[in-house]
Amino acid sequence: MNLFITDVSDQVKQALSNITEGLCHPLKSRIEHVISTEAPATVLYSITTLIRFYRAITEQVIPDSVLDQTLLDLLALSEKSFLSRLQRETRIALGERAEPPGSDLVPAPSVSRLLSLLNEILSVASIAEDREKDMLQVYSTIFFNFLLEKIYFILF
Repeated sequence: MNLFITDVSDQVKQALSNITEGLCHPLKSRIEHVISTEAPATVLYSITTLIRFYRAITEQVIPDSVLDQTLLDLLALSEKSFLSRLQRETRIALGERAEPPGSDLVPAPSVSRLLSLLNEILSVASIAEDREKDMLQVYSTIFFNFLLEKIYFILF
């Protein structure tokens, strides 16, 4: 009896794998198109978290399927694009030259822009899986560039 159940379970997984294989090319094409546009970092992070969510499901239901591998590839691409865009947006927020604080010691406008960017990403991250790892990357990217600006301001 167990042999029959296992056999049926394997057949169902194989059928699901075959059915979902047709989704892979259009899904990959559309997601790659969205990622290749100049989407904001928050949109790219939203895409990354959605892909991560659906990948976790497909990995459990139909592991080693074409759809699972496609989602894994798209996840790597979206994470890379997100971090690249985050670095670019951080540099843009900081501006060309380092800004000193105002005479009343109010933070420079670049600090406000960085905090706004961080706030937008945190609002998306509140529902994300693996957000601890993601937030470590986000913080390190933003604050590394911020510290570089401050060091540049001190030295020059």
